Amino acid sequence: MYDKDLQQGNASLSIPNIQITDEGNYRCFVIFTPDSGSATSTLQVSVKPQMRLSYDRQIEDGITGSVHCEVSNFYPEAVKIRWVKSSKSNSRNSPLERDNSVIFRNSDGTFSETSELIVEPTTGPEPGDVLFCIVSHRSLEEEMTLSFTMP
Repeated sequence: MYDKDLQQGNASLSIPNIQITDEGNYRCFVIFTPDSGSATSTLQVSVKPQMRLSYDRQIEDGITGSVHCEVSNFYPEAVKIRWVKSSKSNSRNSPLERDNSVIFRNSDGTFSETSELIVEPTTGPEPGDVLFCIVSHRSLEEEMTLSFTMP
């Protein structure tokens, strides 16, 4: 805060280069004799996730394999990852159950999660079907989506 700003009634707080550790409640208390006032503000920090899709080469050979949806460097921890299959044969979208999901905290305070989908050649998606990994997070205006087409 600068004296010039205070003289004009501006008691705002500026936090340059906001970090995750800056998240929380901030209270401002101003005394202008004989009056005084206070206000509390809550700062929520959000970091948008990055996404990457990878798969085991075995899928191409008709062997059981897996597709991985890696969602990284997001904050806060609450993230939703879901899988959807778009079938080439009947043009319907159907939700898929993910088989494994691992979340961990990075050294910078952000989080990363990997969701694994096991693909069985006999009971799983057929060649040409498209698998979608869809991510929802408070930092996103709309869901992020990556896709994988079955060979």
